Amino acid sequence: MSELPKLIVGVPGTWNDRSAIVEAIAKQSDGYLFAGMILMNVQTKWSCTVEVYDNDPRLRKAFEVAGNEQFDKQLLDQIDDHTYTIYLVADGGSPENARAVARAANALLDCGGLAVKVESAGIAHTPVRWRELTELEPSFAMLYAFVTYAGDQGSYYSCGMHNIGHRDAVVTGELTPREATDLLFAFNKYIAIENVVIADGETFGTDAQSPRFRVNKTDCTEFSADHLFYNPYGVYSLTFA
Repeated sequence: MSELPKLIVGVPGTWNDRSAIVEAIAKQSDGYLFAGMILMNVQTKWSCTVEVYDNDPRLRKAFEVAGNEQFDKQLLDQIDDHTYTIYLVADGGSPENARAVARAANALLDCGGLAVKVESAGIAHTPVRWRELTELEPSFAMLYAFVTYAGDQGSYYSCGMHNIGHRDAVVTGELTPREATDLLFAFNKYIAIENVVIADGETFGTDAQSPRFRVNKTDCTEFSADHLFYNPYGVYSLTFA
C-alpha cells in the first residue's frame, strides 16, 4: 500500500476566536506552533494538517455515544458549549505515528482542549483518560487510545487498527459481547506486540483452556473504501475451529 491511512482526531475547546487558538498553542503547548493549516513540533519537526471548525450542535451527542460512558454531565455540558473543534489530520499506519498524534492531542488539551475523539475509529476519551492511555510505554498501549469494538447478533469487530498499522479483526459465532470484545482485544494485542502476520488457517486462543479460533485474512467489508473506519490493510476473520 503506497499511501498511509489517515489518522484523524478532534479536540473541541472554548477559544474566543481562531487567533486565540494560534496564541494558546504558541504559549501553552510546550513546543508546538500552528501556522496556516499546519501544526508542527518545533523540536522533532513532526507536523500534521489542521482543520478548525465552528461550533457543531451534534458534537455533544457524538462524544456521548463514542465515549463508552466515560463522560459525565459536566464535561458533556462543556463540550456542548464549545466554540471550535481542532482536527488533526496525520498519517497513521504505525504505533510511532499514532503516538506522535497522541502527543499533539495532549498539547491541545494543555491549550484549553476539552476532550479527544478519534474520528478514524469512532472512540472518544476524557482528557484524564486520554493522558493515562497515551502515556503508557508499551507499543500495544496505542490499542487503548485508537481502537474500539462493536457489533451484535453473532458478529463483532474491532475498528481503528489501521491507525497503528495492522488489520482489524472480526469474530463470528455464539459469543456474548463481553466474550467477543475480550477475544478481539487479546488477539489485537498479540498482533501489536509480536508484529506478526498470521497465515490463513492458523488458530488462536486466549489461553490453553479457551476455545480455539481459525484465522483467515480477508478484505475490509464492514466499511466502504472512502469511510474513515475503512481498514486498507484488511481484516482477520476469526471463526470457531
